[in-house]
Formats: sequence, structure tokens, C-alpha cells
Amino acid sequence: MRPQGQRADHEEGGGTDQEPLPQGHRALARRDQGTVGSPGAAALFSRHRRQGRGGRPGQEIFAAARVPREGAEMRRLLLALLLALPAAAAAYDRGELAEFNDLYRTGQYEEALEGYRQLIAKEPSNQWGWYNAANALFRLNRMGPAIYHYSRAFTLDPRSQDIRGNLDFALRHTGQRLVPEGAPAALHYFYYIVSERELKALSLLLFWLGCLAWAAGFLLDGNKWSGPACRTAAAAGLLLLCSLAWLGARQTSAFSSAGVVTKAGGTRMLSGPGDNFKTYASAPEGRIVKILDTDDEAYYEIGLPKEGIKGWALKTDIDKI
Repeated sequence: MRPQGQRADHEEGGGTDQEPLPQGHRALARRDQGTVGSPGAAALFSRHRRQGRGGRPGQEIFAAARVPREGAEMRRLLLALLLALPAAAAAYDRGELAEFNDLYRTGQYEEALEGYRQLIAKEPSNQWGWYNAANALFRLNRMGPAIYHYSRAFTLDPRSQDIRGNLDFALRHTGQRLVPEGAPAALHYFYYIVSERELKALSLLLFWLGCLAWAAGFLLDGNKWSGPACRTAAAAGLLLLCSLAWLGARQTSAFSSAGVVTKAGGTRMLSGPGDNFKTYASAPEGRIVKILDTDDEAYYEIGLPKEGIKGWALKTDIDKI
């Protein structure tokens, strides 16, 4: 019996049944080497309208899941060089990744999840490891851990339409939304167009650019602000202020100093950090909460901004984003 809200998909031209995807659930990612089943192809598929490429209106194709591409690795390397910080090379094995994807395609979600977790352990900054794991968890109907993994993927790559789409889809299953009600979608997208890690890297780059330009202006232009080097330093300083202001604004976002209730059935909210305190509210599984205090060994003080309440919950019930 097929779960309600899911449908059977068929691979175009192959005639083989694919695992049903929840309606609205998007593909993991794009093709890495251009063919489904290649070492770089990930596990999930979704239907997308063919636009261009000679397709007829209504004709559907399958898009393979996205995994880190060579260009992404080059961007990471360039960022590391700019920041003069050591960076570890991608640790995942594409042959192993293909095996995990095959497990997913054959419905062995627990086994695939274990493989994706191995990928995350080797490379925590790999957004597609988090994303693939989230899809496996979603299939297993473990909504809290799924939303946590989608959220981690989103903080690493907020521009990805696939990550945004699946995160919003999962959030709606728990009565939440990625874009706050009444907020313009375009403004929300721009607000998250770069990750906090990228903002910090940009700020550091602008700082050093401004310093170097000012030093060059002092040596070459005699500290004349009309010189090109000094104008560059001034422009870098202005952009630095803008990036720092943007970074400061992001500290108020739903994903900053936040966590996800991952315990099945939700968590109790107590009036203090201990079982001897009264339970006066609860936070359901999958709820994104603000973490207000982390000093206690066993409890977080958490807040539910929408309800305007706060309380103490076991740290084991909540995973920090």
C-alpha cells in the first residue's frame, strides 16, 4: 500500500519503477558526470518540466541528484588561499557515494543513511551529504532529524533551489515555513543569498584588501586620498561595513543560535534546568527553536519566538544547527 501523498515515478525510456517521491519533494541535485548511475550521480530523482532542448510541453524528464562538482572544489580551494587557512581536500570516495545512492534507490534507506553519515563525518562542509541524509530521513518518516539535516545543508548552501525547496516542504509538514508569512519571497532569498561562512570570508577579504590598498596608497600616492589606491581602500572599507552590517542582521535569523527538536514525539519545556522543575509547555518534533542558554550540562534554555515562550529542554532532545 502506497503511503498517502506519494506517487510512483518511472524513469524516462527505461520502464523501471523508481521509488515514489512525496508530492512537492524536489530532486537532490544535478548530474555530476551527466549520466544517472555514474559515480558522481546521487540518489534521488524528481520530475521537472522540460524547457528548451526540443521538449514538448508537458513532457517530463528526471533530474539526477546533485553532488559536489569540480568547480565547487576549486571555489573552496580559492577561498582557502585567499584566507591563508589550511583546507582539507574532499574526503569522500565517489565509488562509495555511488553505493550509498544505489542503496537509496532500492529503498534501503537506513543503510543509505549510514553511508551518508559517513560522508558527513569525513567532510562536514559537504552540503550534499547533509541533504542526501535528510532525504533518507524524510523517507523514514523521521521528521525532526530530517529538518535538522536540511537546515544544516541550507546554512552551507542557501542559494540551492533544491535544498530550499525540500527544507520548506519538510517544514510545512510540521506547521512551519521557510519564508515567514507576509515576507516577500525575493527579499528572503536575497537575505540568505550567501552563507554566514561566505559573509565572514568576504569581510576578511575586504579587510585585507583595504589594508593593502591603504598601504599601497601611502607608499605610492603619498597618502593622498585622491589617488587610486586610497580610493580603493575607501571603497573596500565601505563594503566591509556593509558586509559586517549584513552579518549582524543575519544573527537574528531563524537559523542563527538555533536548534531542531529531534526527539520523536517532541520535548518537554521545563521552568528550570532539572526534572524537579514544572513542565508547562512542549515543543513538537521538527520544531526550529532558539537556543538562549547553553551553560547547563544537561539542559538548553530554548525559546519559541512565535508563541513568545521559553523554557528548559534536555540537550539530548535538540540538535544545534
